[in-house]
Amino acid sequence: MPDEENPPFDFASARAWRPGDPPSSPEARLYRALRQVVAARKSGQEKELTEALDAAESVLSRYEDKG
Repeated sequence: MPDEENPPFDFASARAWRPGDPPSSPEARLYRALRQVVAARKSGQEKELTEALDAAESVLSRYEDKG
């Protein structure tokens, strides 16, 4: 049975997610984390890229082994 606070990650919803959707949804958190990764990569700053990747990994790790 899925955990109510950490529901299984729904990749189909993530692809359909758009800015303006509920900010607390797992899809919204992943979207923000990935945007940070892209911005850090474009900036060429290794520290910012590492921090953004850590944030994205944290979001994803909450949903691993769920389902």
